[in-house]
Amino acid sequence: MRQRTWFCIVGIVIGLGLSAIWLGGVRGWWDSWARSGEHSPSESAWDVLRDPPLAKVERRPWPRILNIQGNLVEAEEALVGTQVAGRVERVYVDIGSRVQQDEVLVELDAEDYRLQERLAEAQVQAIRARLGLQPDQSESSLRPENAPPVVQEKALVEEARLALERATVLHRLNRTAISPEELDRLQVSLKVAEARYLSALNQTREQLALLQLRKVELEQARKQIRDATIRAPFAGIVQTRPPAPGSYLRVGDPVVRLVRLDTLRFRGKVPDRYTLQLHTGMEIRILVEGMGEPFHTRVQRIEPALDPATLMRIIEADIPNPQGQLPANTFAEAELVLDPQATALVLPRTALWEFAGVERVWKIEAERLVEHRVRIGEIRGEWVEILEGLSEGECVLADARQGRMGRKLVFSQP
Repeated sequence: MRQRTWFCIVGIVIGLGLSAIWLGGVRGWWDSWARSGEHSPSESAWDVLRDPPLAKVERRPWPRILNIQGNLVEAEEALVGTQVAGRVERVYVDIGSRVQQDEVLVELDAEDYRLQERLAEAQVQAIRARLGLQPDQSESSLRPENAPPVVQEKALVEEARLALERATVLHRLNRTAISPEELDRLQVSLKVAEARYLSALNQTREQLALLQLRKVELEQARKQIRDATIRAPFAGIVQTRPPAPGSYLRVGDPVVRLVRLDTLRFRGKVPDRYTLQLHTGMEIRILVEGMGEPFHTRVQRIEPALDPATLMRIIEADIPNPQGQLPANTFAEAELVLDPQATALVLPRTALWEFAGVERVWKIEAERLVEHRVRIGEIRGEWVEILEGLSEGECVLADARQGRMGRKLVFSQP
């Protein structure tokens, strides 16, 4: 039994030695094959790549773009209210109604204001008649001294003066014809007439001023009648339901909320580290989900202060919305062009491949492919930005799918 075990151990050792000798011969044959370049057609197709397309690292225009987010808000919003108090008589709009500028929204009962207008107009006509103005005559053409009451008092002054002058002459000719007391009475009558003339002149001026006051009251009454008809301040869409007929509204009560949607404003937030690079006129492309093409526009407004909650700066850009298909507060993304003149090193996307989260390319060293790590930036279309790992003018395999470590490249002679 021990002899059989001994023979088995010796057989195993001899077998292992023969195997090592055989493997060493195979390896030597393989090395000699590799050095001589002699191989089978199937191995040549696997390890040799003939005339592969190459890609060169290029420097291309690559504007610096900042991706931001924001909302499309209405260009204008107004909470239309009442300027006069009154009961709602008619309502012409509802939620979602499209209105034009000056279109009637709501009418209030204006009967009280029409009565005030008639009263103010009557007061104006009464003063004009008192001043002797004709219906087609303007009060600005009337001089106070030409008013009928003033003219009348002026005539009485002249009459008293003439009477005093005649009495004085007669008294000089015949002192017994006119007594001194009569002369004194005529002098007093002249002074009274002159005082009444000045009073009439002042009253006329007062009536002219009062006429202007009544005319202002008349205009106020007419304005109240106009204000009882509430109109749209601009073309837009009604966002809230108006009050029902019969409701009483006080001065300043809201009627409807009106928004203008033919133009929307994109409001986006820019981090504070880009604050010094912002200026109006910057190009911006706004993308809305569901819209095929982005909106190309420019920054119109920049808020002067940072948002204290987010430490970001708000920018605004207008985009057209003539049909109103985009509602207000729609979420949108934007590409803000910070530097339109910037350039970058780029490669086709097909030249890159990823392994273990690291981007790589196939470089050519001694006519063989060698994997090479790179750090990439933005990807735009078919091109990718190269930040580190390659220099301008270097060539790599254009189709990374054809790459394999150590694969030999063979190029046909021109």
